[in-house]
Amino acid sequence: MCYSTYAEIKPEFMDMVLFNKIAEEIFPKTRVLILSWATEPILHKNIAEMLSITKKKYRIPQVSVVTNGTLITNELAEKLTSGILDKLYVSIDAATKQKYEEIRIGSKFERFIENLEYLNNYKRKHNLKKPRLVFNFVMMNRNISELPDYINLVHKLGGKEINAWGMEIQPEYLALVEKNKNESIDEKERKLIEGLDLNDEKISLKDKKVIEAIIEAQNRAMKFGIYLYAPRVSNNSFGRWKWLLRKIYGKTINMEPYSMVSFLANMLILKITKPKIICYEPWNRMVIYSNGDVQPCCRWSLQPLGSFRNQSFEEIWNGEAYKKLRKTLAIGKPLNLCKKCTISTKARTS
Repeated sequence: MCYSTYAEIKPEFMDMVLFNKIAEEIFPKTRVLILSWATEPILHKNIAEMLSITKKKYRIPQVSVVTNGTLITNELAEKLTSGILDKLYVSIDAATKQKYEEIRIGSKFERFIENLEYLNNYKRKHNLKKPRLVFNFVMMNRNISELPDYINLVHKLGGKEINAWGMEIQPEYLALVEKNKNESIDEKERKLIEGLDLNDEKISLKDKKVIEAIIEAQNRAMKFGIYLYAPRVSNNSFGRWKWLLRKIYGKTINMEPYSMVSFLANMLILKITKPKIICYEPWNRMVIYSNGDVQPCCRWSLQPLGSFRNQSFEEIWNGEAYKKLRKTLAIGKPLNLCKKCTISTKARTS
């Protein structure tokens, strides 16, 4: 499910010395923090301590983690509801045990449900509002028919927000497929793609079954008062406006008021002063790996723009690598990587 399966990344945990250095330098400037990237954050033995630092010491307005939910013990659930976490993003891509365990190999559906039910029951017992549960659903041909029933499951589990994304095939996987065609792949690499044909899993928003599933899911979500972020499948003007209003609503509930106003003001300034930009992330975001390496966004696959192991935030943020990247975007001559970005709306339509 994660590109790191195929990427040449050494698996390691960020140590507390490096974490505290990063925290001291950037957390006072941070509006939104997602304390997870390309791995399972609950595996880190210090995750509760790290979250506590972000909220109690630095008071970051919005802190969240993304997890598959299978490792949330009762003890950890109680810690996560102690005011150290605003949002808990949970990735689950099916509404039934059979389909869930078929997709998330090695996971147990019952265990996942028990973990979230304990967390919800503990919140209700102690009248706690946070963390807010958000569910992530990767839409594929093999599970799209379960999306409407998925809304019912999320409602049962106390969720009020769902992100339904179309599956994206990572370039690391495609590179191995190409190596396999050329018979230059080794046995270890072959096992990573054996039995997979991900092109067959990509959904089409013109497919009748996809359209019907998304529309039915939207209707059920509205009935339960759940915000569902899903691709727009209706081309009439009413459908477009309804989708846009839902998207605006989703933006407002995803950020604290102060963070939202600050972010929008920054976006407005950039739109006025740099109208050719197809992406604003190098002015707003920093992605940090567990070894301290920095990249400007989650789709970056080139050399890191710096590292907290031997540089400060100021040296990285105002360094030549960041300046060069921002310049290519500001003058309307983005890198090929940015031109082909699947996230930037401007890149997709230009």
